[in-house]
Amino acid sequence: MADVTFSGLSTGIDTAALIKALVDARRQPIVQLQKQADGFQSRLTRLGDLATKLGALRAAATALAYTNTFSAFTAASSDPDVIAVAASTAATEGNHTIEVTQLAKAQTARSDASYTSTADPLGLDGTLTLTPSGGSAVPVTLAASDTLEDVRDKINSSGASATVAASILNAGTAASPAYRLVLTARSTGAAGGFSASFAGTGALAFTDTQAAQDAVLSVDGITGITRSSNVIGDVLTGVTFTLGKDTSVSGPVSVTVSRDTGATRKTVEQFLSAYNDLRGYIHANTRFDPATKTGGPLMGESAADTISRGLASLVTGTVDGLSGAYTALSRIGVTSSKSDGTLSLDSAKFEAAMADDPEGVARLFGRDLSTGINGVAYQIRSKVDGWMSSVDGIITIRKDGIQRNIDRINQQISQKESAVTLYEASLKVQFARLEQLVSSLKDQAGALVSLTSKLT
Repeated sequence: MADVTFSGLSTGIDTAALIKALVDARRQPIVQLQKQADGFQSRLTRLGDLATKLGALRAAATALAYTNTFSAFTAASSDPDVIAVAASTAATEGNHTIEVTQLAKAQTARSDASYTSTADPLGLDGTLTLTPSGGSAVPVTLAASDTLEDVRDKINSSGASATVAASILNAGTAASPAYRLVLTARSTGAAGGFSASFAGTGALAFTDTQAAQDAVLSVDGITGITRSSNVIGDVLTGVTFTLGKDTSVSGPVSVTVSRDTGATRKTVEQFLSAYNDLRGYIHANTRFDPATKTGGPLMGESAADTISRGLASLVTGTVDGLSGAYTALSRIGVTSSKSDGTLSLDSAKFEAAMADDPEGVARLFGRDLSTGINGVAYQIRSKVDGWMSSVDGIITIRKDGIQRNIDRINQQISQKESAVTLYEASLKVQFARLEQLVSSLKDQAGALVSLTSKLT
């Protein structure tokens, strides 16, 4: 049951307001503790955000941590409709001439007989044998009651379905249909061919409408190259051709394979962007504002200071043990702002470095497996792994320490809140007794006045 109080009925004093003022004064240490807890919580949240940005930087650095990132190549075709091309990191620079004599095609065959319905029994009672090129024969048992649809479905559910697909084609019109069973090899090339024969009651024979054939091409004057598919990735190392037409009409197609410095530059720019995002966050949360005379939530935070100094030394210094022209990021066009330490890239200088010595630029960023020298991006990734270690990383240690402070303060707040609650209850009892005492005295005074008036 809630307390019922009658503030100042006898004394005329607003005891409720007085009790509130006394309790508020007693709670001031709690208010200060809560401010401390809020400050620690803000710092803990900022450290979590810092860890997220460190993770983003690690991902961007990982993309540059191995030298194959700098082995990106691009391939261009003089006629992509005839031959489309793509290049992988295994490619090498060069110019090539390609001629296509014929495209790879899948074998197709249609039934000699045509049918006016797909749902009427065909009267075929026997075995249809489908034999893939170079493979084992697969029997498909047919019954006299089977319709054209049934035959199609039996083929497509048989063991032959891995190499042959059956479908129904209407070679007539809607009013006068002429349905034929069509068999199509699932793979292009001569090796994907098949044969079909029927033995039993009734007749079911097939005629090829498209013979299986391999793609035939020549590369740089080397003729007679055959492949079963029109997608060819094993002729020029690291280059994939997708054949669309033969070149009998269009003539030879020129293919140029070159180093894709644009893709590499984009990866470097993404790394710099992640670094700048982290750097800007640390700067914004650690700087002192002279106007408000307050520091950022991470001002004086050892983790932020350690990370800031560690990263700055890596991106502005030279790589120990590295030789050649490109031993520091500044040599390839990366500059650091004097005002906030963010990085920017001179694209022209970077392109020139890549044209001059792409392997040297790769070693500046990544790990050289032959020498064991770690470049800037590889070192940053390793540093971030250490800072974010769940066992002894500086981020983990600081977050755990701050959380312990929050827990300790919250415990103190809880204890003091209990004491204040008891204090408030005590005040209410005391003021209630005061009201009772004053009320009693007033009653006695009234009685004396009444008695005196009677005596006189």
